[in-house]
Amino acid sequence: MRSAQASVVELDKGKRYRVFVELPRDPRTGKRRRMTRTVRGSRKEAERVKGLMLAQAQGVPACDMTLEEYVETEFLPRKEAEVKQLTYETYKGRLEKHVLPALGSKPMGDVTASDVRAALSSIGSPNVEKEARRTLHMVFQMAVYDDAVRENPVARVKPPRTEKYRPEVLTADEVVAYMEHFRGSLVETAVLVILGCGLRRGEAVALDVEDVDPETGAVTVDDSIVPTSAGTLHGPTKTENGVRTVHMPRIFLDRLLEIMPASGPLVRNMNGTRMAPGVLTHRFIRERDKLPEGVTRVSLKNLRHTSLTLAYDSGADLLDVSLRAGHSSTRITSDYYVRPQGDRDEKAAEMMDDVLSNVSENA
Repeated sequence: MRSAQASVVELDKGKRYRVFVELPRDPRTGKRRRMTRTVRGSRKEAERVKGLMLAQAQGVPACDMTLEEYVETEFLPRKEAEVKQLTYETYKGRLEKHVLPALGSKPMGDVTASDVRAALSSIGSPNVEKEARRTLHMVFQMAVYDDAVRENPVARVKPPRTEKYRPEVLTADEVVAYMEHFRGSLVETAVLVILGCGLRRGEAVALDVEDVDPETGAVTVDDSIVPTSAGTLHGPTKTENGVRTVHMPRIFLDRLLEIMPASGPLVRNMNGTRMAPGVLTHRFIRERDKLPEGVTRVSLKNLRHTSLTLAYDSGADLLDVSLRAGHSSTRITSDYYVRPQGDRDEKAAEMMDDVLSNVSENA
């Protein structure tokens, strides 16, 4: 096999040069492979760069696997062992739907930034495009660590601009309306614990009666139930911070104590068995759609958003709300979950005024 060869081409009369390094042809496709770099400065500097690039070229991997082969034999099996089932399925779905149809047949070493841009731009939705790009970046970064490719072409593709997520949340009056509307329904216990504690759907259906302290309103969250292609999985919470104790406001707790069973699953079917996440969503939507006109209809997930926003607007700081939510960082809470409303800014101004007034009076 021919070794790498290099040349220097003058571009701008002793001020700018282009260095070319011809690599051995791809063993799978026979295509030419080339490294190039523009050097500003003297010919001597260009020759120095040429030497460095030639030395670098000796280690350029010649990966003959296609992107699809690498994803199926390396990336996905390793991720399946590293991450939770639902996360693994998310990665797999993004790649199979949005990436592999366009790029899967290309050898890893032949995928360029232009190829990635073209494939992602055809998706249409900026949010979906952003997530697909993030997953593909992970694939190539793993390949770089494996020495299967020298560089990650996705790193040279800017993520699309997306609008900041703005959750739709209920007002305090609407929260009371939801409590009244769902009173006596099969999903009332779930509505109470999600609105009262800001739980995820999977956390709510995983609760047992024994997880609720009837005296203090402390709710212990230490597991979750999620639907996957392999079936419903009962396991740990979404994040390490998901294991937590959340206190339920008295208005929710008093009603919960009136209706919750003596033991066993808190959110249950008519026959007493634990309600599955999908069943909860279906029954919630069916009941929610009967709400009176004028009351905002939100998703089950946005009951959680509502709970966290109410906690924040009631005076809890962002860290308190983040811990209540079980988030790994306050940034997630502020970017995706809390939508401040009401007179919070007015209260901040009043507190500043109190401090300054006290200083002024004592001056």
